[in-house]
Amino acid sequence: MKALLSLLLALPASAGKPGRAVVHPEAHFTMTAPGAWSQTLLGPDDLGPGAAGAVFKSSPSARGEEEPSLTVIFYSAGNPHFKNAADYLARQTEPLPVTPEGEETGPVTAAKLGALAAKTLTRSRPVGRPEEAVRRGVKLTARLTVAEAPGGFFVVTCTAPAPRWASVRPLFDAALKSFMP
Repeated sequence: MKALLSLLLALPASAGKPGRAVVHPEAHFTMTAPGAWSQTLLGPDDLGPGAAGAVFKSSPSARGEEEPSLTVIFYSAGNPHFKNAADYLARQTEPLPVTPEGEETGPVTAAKLGALAAKTLTRSRPVGRPEEAVRRGVKLTARLTVAEAPGGFFVVTCTAPAPRWASVRPLFDAALKSFMP
């Protein structure tokens, strides 16, 4: 409770919009989410047994682009999806029989998720939406951060259209820095 109180008192202001503390009851994490973004909690009914999390999304742009989002998923030990964080990362980086056209995956590097040691990789792909919804040629950038935690592991995915990545990256970085299992 003391940690939650100190988190609430230290909420950063990003792009003029204060963050807000989020405590997830099933995925057992606390973090500061961008203040104006919508939040949807996810449980085993949404993600399958042994998984819970949340999705945070910014307001859709007037141009109809994919909106930036931040997704946190906790996979408990023994879940039927992945053995552990290393298994998750191995599946994300294994070669596919056919690589989707225009998709690029960067190397796995060391990172931090709050105080947890983590691994991260960045992937970009063309947005596969109808032409009227998204400008042609725009790529979607996703940064996956994976960290072992007591009782399982977390996957945090920060996603935004490549042209907006630089403007929302400080919000993503603040959320990841504030993360506590």
